[in-house]
Amino acid sequence: RKTYAQLLILNKRLDDAARVIDEILKKTPQDPEILVQKGQLQLLQKKTDEATTTLQSALKNSPDNAAGHYFLGLAYKEKGDALQAEGQWRDAVRLSPSMPEAWIALCGSVSQRSDWRSLEELSNQWRKAAPNSMDAYLFHASALTKKGDVPGAEADLNHLLKVAPQNPVIYAKLGGLRLSQKRTPDAESLFRRALMLDPNSLEAIYGLALVDLQKNK
Repeated sequence: RKTYAQLLILNKRLDDAARVIDEILKKTPQDPEILVQKGQLQLLQKKTDEATTTLQSALKNSPDNAAGHYFLGLAYKEKGDALQAEGQWRDAVRLSPSMPEAWIALCGSVSQRSDWRSLEELSNQWRKAAPNSMDAYLFHASALTKKGDVPGAEADLNHLLKVAPQNPVIYAKLGGLRLSQKRTPDAESLFRRALMLDPNSLEAIYGLALVDLQKNK
């Protein structure tokens, strides 16, 4: 029934999921797994305060529940508390090093704070835990680019090109790297290649706007 409830949540059948979860909680009201599911559901229902309370209760009974820490981090993020959110995500990846959602949330939050040193450290940890994670390499390349380590960033991106030569994100990142080197024609070519692969790539569109600015257009 827990699996069924999770499938209902994933398929956005939230009312049906709520009924199944409530039925389970009547029999086992302190079950940490189902409390985490309820917190996840409440987040989707935009009941942030209720989700926070539910998830805190789940973690009180089961402090090693990585999913609980991940969703509590999302709740704190919704409440505007980025540092509390990052703390929960750090717990999540410590408990479950192969949990991509928590890594993405954590690295994304650190990026928004422009804390490139922390981003480099975290993405390095992520690459060790999941050597085949493309996102881990992309975050690592972003950190190195911002820190001015062009060779290191280029090594990350060239590695990814060998693995996924048709991924538009990689070309957009390489374009940003070339722009930082003042290699404007190369940057423009890479941004256009990214747009060929994904016409909605905001990073590539933004990059081309920067290229135009550098050309005084």
